[in-house]
Amino acid sequence: MKKVMNVGIGGSGFMIDEDAYYRLNDYLTRFKNGLDSGKESSEVMLDVEQRIAELFKEELRYREEVISLTLVEKVTKRLGFPEGADRSRDFNFDRGYDAYTRPRRVLYRDPDHKKLGGVCSGLAAYFDTDATLCRILFLVAFVCGTLGFWVYMILWVAVPKARTAAEKLEMRGIPVTAENLRKAAQDKFN
Repeated sequence: MKKVMNVGIGGSGFMIDEDAYYRLNDYLTRFKNGLDSGKESSEVMLDVEQRIAELFKEELRYREEVISLTLVEKVTKRLGFPEGADRSRDFNFDRGYDAYTRPRRVLYRDPDHKKLGGVCSGLAAYFDTDATLCRILFLVAFVCGTLGFWVYMILWVAVPKARTAAEKLEMRGIPVTAENLRKAAQDKFN
């Protein structure tokens, strides 16, 4: 009989069996030891925990299930390790996403490069174009009639803002792996 624990991961509560808990704790400890100490280390750990919680919810589909060792291994394999982390023992993987999994782009408003609401910079990141081009198109649509204004306002209200590092990576179509989260935190502090 296995012991089941209630744990908080990334601000969400989960039920996890004892083996899975120790594996996840070992992963997070090695992950933290592989990071440079400083401000970005705590932010990266918070981002990683939030991403783990998102992946658990995605896999469980909001059912009341106990997180198993298999699920923890699947999630940690998907995240991977940052460069310089201890990858020894039971963690035998090199990259987060396998060859068949492509990251998906998600439409968010971009708070880092916004001029007004972040709609144009978010659309530019989603479609991998220049934000200036998007802004000019909205300006032309606004001058030709009020359609540009209303479309912009609807998108400003309907499209969520990219708040977390994982959402900012998804907005650009970059895989949300441990190394990419670490690089995003480094870029933010530099």
